[in-house]
Amino acid sequence: MFNPIKNNRGQILVPSTIILLLVVILGFGALAVDIGYFYHTKNELQCAADAVALAGALDLNNNNTDLSQTIARITAQTYASLNTASRSTVFLYSDGSNVILDVAGVADNGINDITVGSFLASNNTYTAGITPVNAIQMKARSTIKYPYGFPRFFGQIFDDTSQDIGAVATAARPARSSAYISFCADICNAPPLTPTVLNIGPTGTFNYSWTSLNNQSMDAAGLDAYICGAPPFIDNLNSGNPIFTTAVSFPNALRNLEAAMYDPTYESNTKGIDPLTGYTYWWVIAPYTAVCPPGNLPSPQPVIGYAQIRIIAICTGGVGSPCRAYSAPAGSCALYPSGVIVIDQVTCVTNATAGDILGWKSVLVK
Repeated sequence: MFNPIKNNRGQILVPSTIILLLVVILGFGALAVDIGYFYHTKNELQCAADAVALAGALDLNNNNTDLSQTIARITAQTYASLNTASRSTVFLYSDGSNVILDVAGVADNGINDITVGSFLASNNTYTAGITPVNAIQMKARSTIKYPYGFPRFFGQIFDDTSQDIGAVATAARPARSSAYISFCADICNAPPLTPTVLNIGPTGTFNYSWTSLNNQSMDAAGLDAYICGAPPFIDNLNSGNPIFTTAVSFPNALRNLEAAMYDPTYESNTKGIDPLTGYTYWWVIAPYTAVCPPGNLPSPQPVIGYAQIRIIAICTGGVGSPCRAYSAPAGSCALYPSGVIVIDQVTCVTNATAGDILGWKSVLVK
């Protein structure tokens, strides 16, 4: 006799379309996870590349024909090792060349992630492997754990090939105004390696003017506030904006500038000690205009170039300033009158040749 209670065997048939649908859903899920993972990794690489480029640019040497820039490359690799991507230390290859090569499936011989070259601020372009060298570029695309690309997170169930993820950053040291003084084009005629005395006033040779660099405000109190504040780093050459200057003598402003020069913590990377004299020198980048002698307010003056000058003394006969308790050391001004700036080297550049001098700070340009 048939017993329905005991006879309960059977089977469940899963349609193949449902299985296929589950595979597709799983694949899309894995793809979504991997895309998020790749975006996160790329963001980590970009942060690393930005920081590394800025650090490397600071260590470009002053020989702008040197296409090896060994110290800057080492600095880039060192700073890269302080960053991680996908929980692994970022690694930059460098073969000393200025050509970026593919890394896929190749050992580290001949692979390069770092180039140096020239950045032209006037049209915002970087070209690797040419002079004058004023910029560095790197492509962060590997880590010590993943030297040839990053593995998929879940997608490797379906595809075990690595994903090439890269982040590029370019940093330069563009020439920009670094002090609140300006010159007329006559400064470019100053004899090199010969101490030249700069004074202020409407007559004389190689006069300088005070300038705020970016606005018309120029009373004594405002000028003191500029010089006593943070060092400027202002693009007057490519901004297209004229500057306002005044050739009025501001003794306190000159004392503030003197104190800034002899303050060892103020723009320390722009200063050095002359081995012959034992006194401080200070490299300054200042805008120059066509008007000679330098004009006065309220007339704006277009900037036609930069003068990189080496100041070897600022002499006021004072004892420091309200904002910095420093002054010229005894003996450094023995040969010069009070109220002057003394320089011994000048390099003048225009828009087309601005890359010939390095600014004192690095900025991301790409």
